[in-house]
Order: sequence, then C-alpha cells, then structure tokens
Amino acid sequence: MIHVGIVIEDDDFRASMVACLQSFAAGVAFAVADASREIEKLEYTNPDVLILDFGRPAAHAVMAELKSMINPPAVIGASLTADPEIIVSALRAGVREFLYPPLKTEAVKAALDAIASERMQADARRQATKALGFVSARGGCGATTLACHIAAELRRMELGNVLVADFDLGAGTAGFWLRANGGYSILDAVNSLSRMDQSLWMGMVSTVQPHLDVLAAPAEIPLTGLPGNRGFEEILRIARSQYDWVIADLGRGLCALNVALMSELSAIFMVTTPEVEALLQSRRIIDRLTNLGHPKEFIRVAVNRVFADQELNAGELGKLIGLPVEAILPDDRREVAEAHSGGRLISPRAELGRRIAHLAARIAGQNPVEKRASRFSLFRSVRTQPA
Repeated sequence: MIHVGIVIEDDDFRASMVACLQSFAAGVAFAVADASREIEKLEYTNPDVLILDFGRPAAHAVMAELKSMINPPAVIGASLTADPEIIVSALRAGVREFLYPPLKTEAVKAALDAIASERMQADARRQATKALGFVSARGGCGATTLACHIAAELRRMELGNVLVADFDLGAGTAGFWLRANGGYSILDAVNSLSRMDQSLWMGMVSTVQPHLDVLAAPAEIPLTGLPGNRGFEEILRIARSQYDWVIADLGRGLCALNVALMSELSAIFMVTTPEVEALLQSRRIIDRLTNLGHPKEFIRVAVNRVFADQELNAGELGKLIGLPVEAILPDDRREVAEAHSGGRLISPRAELGRRIAHLAARIAGQNPVEKRASRFSLFRSVRTQPA
C-alpha cells in the first residue's frame, strides 16, 4: 500500500481527496490544511507521496524544506482551479502531477501507481545489488586492502558496475589504493544529498577503471560538524540503486556509523590477523553483532597476514573466533609495499593476489580457477561455500 500525506487548505477539496484515495485503498498518512505548521509530520510519518496545495504561496517553502530531507516523498501538486500559472509554477518546483476538482479517481490512481511502480523498481534493484562491508578487527588487519582488491576482481570478472565506498572517515585509504583522483569525498556526497541527482553523483565519484567507481574518504580528518548516520545510510541506499556490487570499507572495530550501515549490507567480512589480541577482538565483534540481531550467516571471517611457518588450522581458528573462516591470506608485506610504491594493485601472480582472486570468485558464486599448489600448505585445507 502506498501512503499519502495531504496538505490542502479548502476543507471540501481536502475531504474529497481523502475519499478518492480511500476508494482504491491508498493509505492516508495525514490530511491537514496548513503545511507550515505540519511540515514535521513528513519526518514522523514518512509518506511515499505528498499532495500539496499550490494555491497557497507557502507551497514553495514546503518544497524547499523537502529538499533538505534525506528521503523526501514524491510530490503531486493540487489547486482549486486549473490556473496555468499555478500549474507551471508547481511543475517547475518539481511536482510529478497536478490535480484539481472535480477529481477523477482513475487519474489519481494512475498518478500514484506510476510513483509506486518506480519505487518498487528501485527497491528491487537495491535488493538485487550485493553490498559487502569490510571491517578490521583492529587497526592494521588489512580490511581496506582486501576490499579494494575484491572490488577490482569483481570488475575483472565483468559482473557489472562496482562501487567502492570508503566510510572510514578518519583513516580511509581506499582512494589511495585504487588511485582515485576525484576532488570530492563521501562526506561531500552526504552534505549534497538535498540536491543529489545522477549528474551530481557522477561528479562525486571517481571512475578509476571502466565499471569501477570510488567514493573516497575525506582527504582531511573531519573533527567537527559531521552529519548524522542517516545521511551515510542514504548514500549507501543510493549506491545500491545504481550499482551491481557495492564494496563498503567500514574502518576498524564497531562504531555507531558502521553499525548503522549494516542494515543496508548483504554481508560483512571481518578481517583479522593471527595475533591473539586481534582474534579476541574478532570474537567480541561477532558477539556484539549477534546480540544486535545480525545472524551469524551475515558475518564472514578472513584471517590475513599469516606467515608461511605458522601452523594454523582453519577449523581451530573458527572455534576460537566463533565462526567458520572464509579465507586465510598470506603475509606478503614486500609485495604490498611494492604495489604501493608502484601505484598498482597487488600482482595476481603473487600468492596473496591469487588467494584474493579465489575469494572474489567464491563471493560471486563462481568456481575459482585452480592454481598450482602453494608452499602455504594451510591454504589447501580451507574449503568454503559460495557467498
């Protein structure tokens, strides 16, 4: 059911609009005469559509207020008369349709059905998009490195359009790894939500390769004036409506922001290292997320920076952490350093690059291409199911 808010001054016209909507079972969130006193109802009731009386000058002030909302309703203009000047003014302000008495039920229903259809299509696209979050158990575990390379592998496999969104506002380096050269950040995008459209979005992201975009973290660490979590959630929702894959760098540990974002994610990868402190922190994060209502299937574990001579067993690690281990990745700091200094990604010929490519294939539900056996015998013992 689509929910509609009504702001019409004339009592009879307002009543006829309510009756018209109720005749085909549309939900009426509210029906009031004065928008200037009732604008807060939009935030509380969150209607899908607002029918707004443009016979009053206050209508344009309401339209300005809507532009500051994170998820504004679609607007249908209304007036007691079919005055061409009022109709043109309303259309220029951004209304979808315009209604005036006598109301025709078929026309009202058709307008609402068109809006509902667009919203259903956007919701379906968001549901089809795979959105994966990457979070480090603690600093230095390599979540950003893994996130960027998984994104590059998904692009290489030609699985659609991929976005890397860096939500690590204090220490985000996804833009550095992928050599994003845009002048805008995810913080700029949040601050521009009131005027966000496709053109502005494409100006905010950096296209680093065909079908691979990056929305980088701020170049400078913001100390004050940060927007609320809802703005970042809306950025993630917008991304899910435009890309086939969204890879979100969530920084380290748990914070209010990355916990809020998890409701928009398909799964998260918690990246840890073999050190006892990192493994214990991983267990704490898993326990906290499950206590918040996230199923264990939502959380994947990757153990990174494992030395060749470390005797590790994936099953024993899983028991210690509390979840099966999705991947174990070798420590190859030399290759990482050379990639950084050379302005490139980790070589696919390096063992670390091969392991990441195998993980990306499993995430995509594809069969990894078998490589020659590695000297890291523990890799051969890890068996996982497709994501």
